[in-house]
Amino acid sequence: MERRRYRIDGAKVRGWRERNGIEQALLAVQLGVRPATLCRVELGRRNASPSLTLAIAQRMGVDFTDITIDTMKQPRALSA
Repeated sequence: MERRRYRIDGAKVRGWRERNGIEQALLAVQLGVRPATLCRVELGRRNASPSLTLAIAQRMGVDFTDITIDTMKQPRALSA
């Protein structure tokens, strides 16, 4: 099974959202998702689809890579 290359970084999303002065509920409505979904993304409890990640980046006025983690560059955990 192939791993996803990018994973959204919820802390970065929250940081950019707060710097832009946008309330979480308002951003969720603008993106067409439930506020609870965006909350889980920001807390790292849920990954976002590539299209939602791109929509968030566009709304924040940042690059896709500004709010994602390149999982291929992170070392994998070793099995015990």
